Amino acid sequence: MLRTCERACHTAPVHLTDRERAILDFEAKWWRHKGAKEDVILETFGLDANGYTLVINDLIENPESLEYAPQTVKRLRRRRDEAAHTISARRNLHRAS
Repeated sequence: MLRTCERACHTAPVHLTDRERAILDFEAKWWRHKGAKEDVILETFGLDANGYTLVINDLIENPESLEYAPQTVKRLRRRRDEAAHTISARRNLHRAS
């Protein structure tokens, strides 16, 4: 299992599963793995990109995830919100055309 400072410094009890913690730990350091992120996710967690995205979206809405890995969850929320904003802007642009 991957370790992060967020995990090592955590003191309050958290009721996330080992798999959920591993996913959050992976997101904190995924760029250190060799190969494409999607390949590492499939190999490590047995999830395709869509399945992994669904799990991540559920995790970042879980208050226990925020407690366990605040920096990672906040970064993932920002990334999700930026993507939603981009999609919305594209839709508005196409409607105006």
